[in-house]
Amino acid sequence: MKPCRPKLAAKYIDRLKTTNSIENRLKSIIETVTGETLSTDNDIGFLTNGGNSLTAIRLSRMIREDLGVSLPVNVLFEPDMNLKRLTELARNPTFTSEDSIISRMLHDAALEPTGIAGKTIKTVNSPSLVFITGTTGFVGAFLLAELFRKYPVHCKFVCLVRCLASVDPMSRIRENLRFLHLWQDQYYERIVPLRGDLAQSKFGLDDATYDALAQQTDVIFSCGASVNFVLPYNQLYGSNVCGTREMIRLATHTSYLIPVQYISTISALPSEIVDEVHIDQIAPNGLTNGYGQTKWVAEKLMAKAQHHGLPVVIYRLGSMCSDSTTGACNPYDINTIIVAASLKTHCYPVGSLNRKLYTLPVDFAVKSIVHLSMTRSDIYGNVYHVLHPNGGVPFESVVVSADKGHIKMNEVSLEEWRSRLVKQTVSNRSLESLVDFPLGNLFIHESPLSSKQFYTIVSEQDIPTMDDTYVTKWLTFILEHVIHQ
Repeated sequence: MKPCRPKLAAKYIDRLKTTNSIENRLKSIIETVTGETLSTDNDIGFLTNGGNSLTAIRLSRMIREDLGVSLPVNVLFEPDMNLKRLTELARNPTFTSEDSIISRMLHDAALEPTGIAGKTIKTVNSPSLVFITGTTGFVGAFLLAELFRKYPVHCKFVCLVRCLASVDPMSRIRENLRFLHLWQDQYYERIVPLRGDLAQSKFGLDDATYDALAQQTDVIFSCGASVNFVLPYNQLYGSNVCGTREMIRLATHTSYLIPVQYISTISALPSEIVDEVHIDQIAPNGLTNGYGQTKWVAEKLMAKAQHHGLPVVIYRLGSMCSDSTTGACNPYDINTIIVAASLKTHCYPVGSLNRKLYTLPVDFAVKSIVHLSMTRSDIYGNVYHVLHPNGGVPFESVVVSADKGHIKMNEVSLEEWRSRLVKQTVSNRSLESLVDFPLGNLFIHESPLSSKQFYTIVSEQDIPTMDDTYVTKWLTFILEHVIHQ
């Protein structure tokens, strides 16, 4: 961490020398951000005082504005973070934990899988049981719906759901699919809801249930993960790293090996990586958030299992946009938040009109994955980037479609756009994450990543056209279910 601006840091040099002054200012900022009274006990952590991803973003910004010191947001979630520790960091903002994180990543990725050698691969022409995770999320819900459409009618789907004992896991799945306009009542007969947790040994299941699951499962679709670009490595480790280990453990638990369709993310790649290369060729340096770091480790674990003989295919997904038929989208996707913010503020940053939001219709992505899982046995061992090959949504289409819906948006400076965003966060705090987000990474002229290997086995012609009609459906869903929810 470094001072965000040398001149600004110099301006506050006297303040930074006074521990009590810094501690008092930080205490005041934390209480303002969280709305909670902070104990005078320095050992009380930030997260015990109303902290979450959005409040951490706001805290980081207010510290920078008040003290002239830039503290990465994920540092605020470190296990030992408290007022005393925060004060020390503000006084000495040159500390970095990057080296220790990389050391831990390498250590966590070094675990060699066991129980694979000598086993045969389970091959079933007509699967009767599929184990799938992530069905209470966005991509996982669409993946499940596509599996319903394409897999045999006798096939049942065991859906792992993390929830309290008092909550019906089926209701979590059903309500999510309903929100995304996917639910059909006949799904009741094919879903086997299973309360469990990716982060726990054997997913928290008793031995009998776990053994039966391993014996009966024909194929695994691993789509569950904790997706958060603010939380640090240690807070995402359970679901993303341990969860992957447990998936490998399940796939190798019996006398045969269960094929794994593994949904990963381009966030596991440092910025200099472009091609669909194996994770073994990618160093962990350059990964700047806990999500990308945990998914890098997860891919390494899957790759090791694949090298030992487990059939694994890895799909690295980029941004997934709305369904081409209904417009249903992920309210937490950054592109959706960008568009929602522009609709709410009736403006957009200067220079956006000639750029694109690089994203892909989610229905095309899951159709491709399911089709490949059913028809191609030669995909195992490969890595595919599931991205739009040559475009996405032209931002001009967003402006034109909004105008047709009688929402006029004007071009303003980035500073003015951010200023209007700040005002909107009072009533919609989900937009607060954009205030400090590097928007230059979104409004780009072309996608830096290659998906050539993916489109050697999938036809580009099948990608739904992301024209004004497509965008209108997307905006309608945002207006009805995201902004006005």
